[in-house]
Amino acid sequence: MKYRMDRYWAGYSLVSLMISVFLSGLYSSTANSDVMYTKMDEHVAFTVNEQLFTYPAYSQFSHLASQQASQQKQLQSATPDVMQGIGLLKGIVENHLLGLAENDDAHDHALALYADTFTEYRDLLLLLATRRPAYKADQVIVPLSKNYDLSRLLATLLKTKVVAKKSVAANRIVSQESFSEAQKIAAQSLMVGRYQLPGDALKSVFFWDVYKNQSVQNKAKVRRGNLAAIGQGVNAIVELKLLEQSIKKDKKLTDSDLGTLWQFVWDKQNKQQYYLETGIVMDLHHDQPLLERFKALVTKAEIQRYYKEHETEFIQVGSVEARHITVANQVKADYVYEKLRSGMSFNEAIKRYSLTKDGGKLGFINKKDKNLSFVKKLALIQAVNKVSTPYRMLDGKSYEIILVDKKQPEPLPLSDKSVQNQIANTLAVKKAKNDLQRSFAEWFSKYDILLNSRYFKEVDGLFSY
Repeated sequence: MKYRMDRYWAGYSLVSLMISVFLSGLYSSTANSDVMYTKMDEHVAFTVNEQLFTYPAYSQFSHLASQQASQQKQLQSATPDVMQGIGLLKGIVENHLLGLAENDDAHDHALALYADTFTEYRDLLLLLATRRPAYKADQVIVPLSKNYDLSRLLATLLKTKVVAKKSVAANRIVSQESFSEAQKIAAQSLMVGRYQLPGDALKSVFFWDVYKNQSVQNKAKVRRGNLAAIGQGVNAIVELKLLEQSIKKDKKLTDSDLGTLWQFVWDKQNKQQYYLETGIVMDLHHDQPLLERFKALVTKAEIQRYYKEHETEFIQVGSVEARHITVANQVKADYVYEKLRSGMSFNEAIKRYSLTKDGGKLGFINKKDKNLSFVKKLALIQAVNKVSTPYRMLDGKSYEIILVDKKQPEPLPLSDKSVQNQIANTLAVKKAKNDLQRSFAEWFSKYDILLNSRYFKEVDGLFSY
């Protein structure tokens, strides 16, 4: 059952991966660019700036993408299968170009991206797997020698004694604490575990491999030399190695093919980070400092023009017409509510049960009225033609059931600051996308792209900006 659930969540994650890669290829406009189609070795699908992407890996990835897209009715109905394939190829290449261009000090996400890539790469392999590996990690992990003092070596590398003397608040800093170059080199050669896959030689797991695969929270534990956290990291790496071995055997893939699959996921994660930073993808859980740069370019005239063209999108409730039933207590309110749910008309319930002398009419309620009663304010937020659940009034002496008969919308004015900010964000995102398209045009002229003519036919405007 656990394995089936793992595959389910892997599938859920991969839907995001496939659609993300696919949609990347659909953002582009049309104009010719330099892409060469040439006959290459049958194991090669294409190269980007001499980075080789293998055909067996691309074929497996494309097959999964086709399966996932067929389950997404919206994508399936909007895009023929052949266009899905073209969009996938274009998205993969674009993701890698973006990664090449953003691989500098100003956009160094390597350590942060590694953990997410590790997890999503594992999920991708789980979907490719036709059966679970024959062995578990604890069956192939080889204990460290009793003479190997890992705690002492970690203390020397991480200086845990110094960290332990710091205040509890300093633990927040540890997770973000960078390694010196000397520490990083030492971490890459400090063995923290060993394993031996069936039919393979004895191999080591090093501290740096464990550290870079961790989430931000777990990085802090590993950084402090927590042996349990390090052990879990070793276990995760060995489980992945077992899964890779199984995939290679079942799908007849090579280490080079697995490297291509890893690159697909890595480039997708890098693109997602870029989208968050620039605001191309709006996410309230992330800071988007670069979006402010594009918002500063939005003019008042552009905001006014957008509002005029999309005025119907900025609507609020202006007024309603409603009726109500007033009863003395919760018991009576629940009784009347159940009668209404069972089919009694609202007017009949007013006659039989309501204590008010207004015939149950709240009448016309305007949102701009500054002297609205609590029950009228409640009416403004109710759905039309739907009996509300009973509300206890503020004085606690009565309960109200409300039915809105009509609702009159009215536009939010352009003077509303929330409207201005929403439009500015929308236009800023559009400018960010346009800026990315201009960047793609530059990157395509800068980097060489070769497609294997064994598998890809020339398509006019496929890579064009």
